[in-house]
Amino acid sequence: MKKFFAGIICGIILATAVSVYAESSGTIDVIFGRVKLAVNGKMTDTPTLLYNGRTYIQLRGAADAFGATLDWDEGTNTATLTYSPLIVSLDNASPSKNEVVNLLVSGAKYTGRAYKAAVFYKTTSTAYDGTVGEPCAIKVGPATPDWPVQIVVTLESGEQAVASFTPRE
Repeated sequence: MKKFFAGIICGIILATAVSVYAESSGTIDVIFGRVKLAVNGKMTDTPTLLYNGRTYIQLRGAADAFGATLDWDEGTNTATLTYSPLIVSLDNASPSKNEVVNLLVSGAKYTGRAYKAAVFYKTTSTAYDGTVGEPCAIKVGPATPDWPVQIVVTLESGEQAVASFTPRE
């Protein structure tokens, strides 16, 4: 009799294990490539899949599309996505007209890359060449309260960042 009950218990355990395995090895229906992905108006080639009304994209594709870095830590099975935008600023937040100030262009992903900066005034503009992470001396030109100075920084890849300010008298 003991062998009979032991057999039943073993049978229950095996049946449970098989049903749990069957639950975890099911299939799902997805649609590949129906959704296209554009970032800031630019189409990407990042593969997509549609499942239950939600669109999924590869993390690597998302990082590339947004200009982010993606690192993998195998020890903790952790993917780390880091977005470091291109930032434009001045070392003097409120410069006077005709003052020379440093244009600061930063962004960890872009350090060391060349850029062209166009500084626009009401009726004129001046061009400067610089390197991300290094100060670039610019001369603040004429502006009026209703027409601030605008700085447009463009990398060789076409990526841009913009800043504007109104100089003091």
